[in-house]
Amino acid sequence: MEEVTFPVLVGAALAEGVRFAYGQLDLFLERRRASRQGEHPSAPEALEIPSSIEVDGPLQLNDDLIEQHESEIRILHALLRVSQGYENLDGREAQLRIVLGKAKSILDAVYGQEFKFGKGDDATFKVQNRLEDVHGRAVGAVLGEISHGGHAEVDNQVARVHESGEFTGARVDRIG
Repeated sequence: MEEVTFPVLVGAALAEGVRFAYGQLDLFLERRRASRQGEHPSAPEALEIPSSIEVDGPLQLNDDLIEQHESEIRILHALLRVSQGYENLDGREAQLRIVLGKAKSILDAVYGQEFKFGKGDDATFKVQNRLEDVHGRAVGAVLGEISHGGHAEVDNQVARVHESGEFTGARVDRIG
C-alpha cells in the first residue's frame, strides 16, 4: 500500500488545497500544449497562493520538469478534476491524500520550493460539543494528526456523565 504523507486537511484548507493543486496542474498542461504547438509559453503571472498554503522562497517555474512529469500530471489533473465537484470532501480519505501528496511533490519540483499545505488561520480545526447526559462512551473530537503550524480548538460542555458513562474531550493520534 502507498504511504500517505500528505496532512489531513479540513474545511477551507482542504477545498483551497484541492483547487490550488488542480489549478497548477492545469497551468502546467496548458504550458505543455502551447510548447507542442510551437508557441513559447509566456512567464506565468504572479502565483496567487491561498492563505492555507505557505512557501518559503521565490518560485521559479521549470518547464523541463513539467515535460518530464507530463504523463503523471495528466493523471493527477484528471483525478483532481473529479474532486472539484464534491462539496463535502473528506480530508482523511487515503486516496485523496495520496493524489494531493503526489501533486504537491510535482509542485515542489517544478517551482523549486516546498509548498506547505494546511497552514495559516484556515488550518484551524474547531469542534464545539454541548451534551446534557452521557450514559455510554462519548469523545468530543478524534483527530488523526495535527501538523506543525496547524491547531485544533475543542470546546466541550458536558452537564452530566453518569456512572455508566465515559467522556473523553479529544483524542489526538499525533501532533507535529
